[in-house]
Amino acid sequence: LQQQPTTSIWSSLKDRRYLYKLIGTGFSWALYDFIYYGTAFNQPEILASVLGNDDDDDLIVSSWRNVIVGAMGIPGVICAIKMMEPMGGPKPLQSWGFVLIGIASMMVAFFYESEDNEDDDNSSGAFRKWGGFVSCCLLIFSLNWGCNVSTYVLPIEMFPKDVRSSFHGVSAGMGKLGALLG
Repeated sequence: LQQQPTTSIWSSLKDRRYLYKLIGTGFSWALYDFIYYGTAFNQPEILASVLGNDDDDDLIVSSWRNVIVGAMGIPGVICAIKMMEPMGGPKPLQSWGFVLIGIASMMVAFFYESEDNEDDDNSSGAFRKWGGFVSCCLLIFSLNWGCNVSTYVLPIEMFPKDVRSSFHGVSAGMGKLGALLG
């Protein structure tokens, strides 16, 4: 058997193609983790703000809200797995994932902002609560749909086998820096 030459991490880093790909995968992972963990840690406060925090709300009601909204991540991951190949791979999935996260975040901000401008009309209060709830569900779905799956798959497809796991680890490490900041 003939052994194929191996590529070292340092020689791969000197190759600008791999360096730019590492920066791209690491930055996108950092941006995703910044958004994801910032949302996840603040989800109870976001839900209380958007849905209202009535005096009769207790820990059980708050917990069920978080379970229902958090469960939206499951169909998000399933849709990402099923849509990755038809969309053309992880790059387009990740791009559209960031777009959907942006739209969902704007929707949450709209309903969060409308809390301050709330009228005494019952129909507008119900619209704000249901709109806020749907936008929170869409945000969790979008966080788990495109970027969640593609951040794991993209580094696998980008790098040669000899340095794939190392560069995947560096990309993940950059993601955790984003999570720390988020």
